[in-house]
Amino acid sequence: MRVTALCFAVVFVVYAVLAGIRQSDWLSDERLFASAVSCAPQSVLSHSNRGAIYILQDNLPDARRELEKAHRIAPIYSKGLSNLGLVYWKEGEKEKAREMYHTALRQSFPYAGAMENLALLYLSLGKPEDARRWLHLFFDGRDSFVNAYLRNHASR
Repeated sequence: MRVTALCFAVVFVVYAVLAGIRQSDWLSDERLFASAVSCAPQSVLSHSNRGAIYILQDNLPDARRELEKAHRIAPIYSKGLSNLGLVYWKEGEKEKAREMYHTALRQSFPYAGAMENLALLYLSLGKPEDARRWLHLFFDGRDSFVNAYLRNHASR
């Protein structure tokens, strides 16, 4: 009886420690997505989300690495393509960024944020009419939204 109880206690303690370690993955987005990548190394979502975290941290080399890996795994994941375009833009490769946004929008399930990214890219290039065209699509033809967006961006 004592041996059984001791074995149960040891198993319980080991399980509790492992569960605690696993739960710590939820303490931050970075830890969560790093854990997801290690658990599912062929998951486009894991790599794409980890890349997005790196973008938010302004860690462009790691963001590029993760998002390009996601692109190799599933070259049709629109949000990942848009995020990769964002990395290219931040690195100064504006033409590659534009191409990546367009690629994101050509997918079966396009990520609408790529339209806003295109508009912002065109604004940065001094092409407000091209930006307006993409914002018009992004805001579903609502000119008041487009105008408010452009006014807000001009005030920055």
